[in-house]
Amino acid sequence: MARKYHPLKSRKAIQLVFNKGISLKSKNFAVKFLPSEKKGIYAVWAIPRNVKKAVFRNRLKRQGRATLDAVLQEYPQYLELNLYIAFVLFPSFEKMAFAEKKKYFAKVLEDITKNLT
Repeated sequence: MARKYHPLKSRKAIQLVFNKGISLKSKNFAVKFLPSEKKGIYAVWAIPRNVKKAVFRNRLKRQGRATLDAVLQEYPQYLELNLYIAFVLFPSFEKMAFAEKKKYFAKVLEDITKNLT
């Protein structure tokens, strides 16, 4: 399955999102976002420094990417957003059920849409 969003790779854009972005927080993850001039969703994944094992950090990122892909496939209207978005996944994110992750990500995208209008 092709990825529904683009990876955010520019160091300047990532710094801009973290410094000037709008924050939304949940118990298991936080989101910072900023409207962009580029068409589409550009996402970056961050894990707190206290997570020492690379295997665990990579698992969290993989689960986050899979969840975002599933949400964007289920709700294609969010693909119309022009957005830079940074997901900060906490270790407790892994313990959530996939359906619960999808529900929270969909709610975050809905809140972002409301915030942009």
